[in-house]
Amino acid sequence: MGEVIFEFLGIVFVEFIWAKVFGAIGASIRWLFGTLWRTLFGKPIFKFRDYLYGIENSGDWFDTSRRSINSIFGLIAVILLIYGLVGN
Repeated sequence: MGEVIFEFLGIVFVEFIWAKVFGAIGASIRWLFGTLWRTLFGKPIFKFRDYLYGIENSGDWFDTSRRSINSIFGLIAVILLIYGLVGN
């Protein structure tokens, strides 16, 4: 019974917290910096949806691996936030 609970919690963590929560935080960070960068250099601005779900029909590695990249950015942001709140 305990193994089933740990497996369920692992699935919940990976699918919900890692992919959804950290992914949304990371996509928000990418959108913010991407919008500022593209505005400064006069490039077309992407929608938030493109950062969250990826650009359709894009062969770029960064766009195809957006789920992992967003989650990593989100995790780093949460760690820095916790460190800033607790570490001082």
